[in-house]
Amino acid sequence: MSVIKFEEAAKEAARNEEFREIFRTMEQNLKLPETAFQDASMSRIYISKLAWAYYSAYSAIIMNAVIRLQALKNGIDKDFTDKERLRGLIKEALPSVGDKIDEFDTGAYYYFLETIEDMILRECEKTLKGEEADQESMEKAAAIIKKASELKNSITKEGAEMRS
Repeated sequence: MSVIKFEEAAKEAARNEEFREIFRTMEQNLKLPETAFQDASMSRIYISKLAWAYYSAYSAIIMNAVIRLQALKNGIDKDFTDKERLRGLIKEALPSVGDKIDEFDTGAYYYFLETIEDMILRECEKTLKGEEADQESMEKAAAIIKKASELKNSITKEGAEMRS
């Protein structure tokens, strides 16, 4: 599937009911397991802080796409996502990406999911082997989690302002 240019799509969705139907159909065709929206935080105590941090980055990318899909299917010509914070979170989680990420629209960030998933699995393997986290990984985890929290708070604040 190609990347959808959100700004252009949002403008069209705001004025075109038939165009919005495309996104409603997309949402219906998503085959998510019933467990997809369960609270993952209950599993947090069983994994390393760095694995949780990577999971936070992973879920932020997915939530970005979900928020945008909801806006498009409802014809809302407003982007509720915080592009800069999401970009900063991915840079923190994937330092090897560096400034190359600036070349991508946030709609293309799903390309990073597989890499982050691999990092989560590597961290889980370390946990299973009984390897302890070092100072560097603890600091990296704290930085990623901080950025994920800032992103979540910005989205929550924007949503609250929209409802009032």
